[in-house]
Amino acid sequence: GEPVKRFVSGGCDCLIRIWKEQDDGWVEEAHLDQHNDWVRDVAWAPTFSFNKDKIAS
Repeated sequence: GEPVKRFVSGGCDCLIRIWKEQDDGWVEEAHLDQHNDWVRDVAWAPTFSFNKDKIAS
């Protein structure tokens, strides 16, 4: 099948959110709540060989 499109975001709610494309829009797939302050930067390094992605914030 086609690969699922995803992106990651962070914001002033202290959450990192993982989004996936569904139908004609985006839905939240998961969120991470380990921050005590705003999430100002995020970087996502997907890996294709081990099924484990890395997200840095």
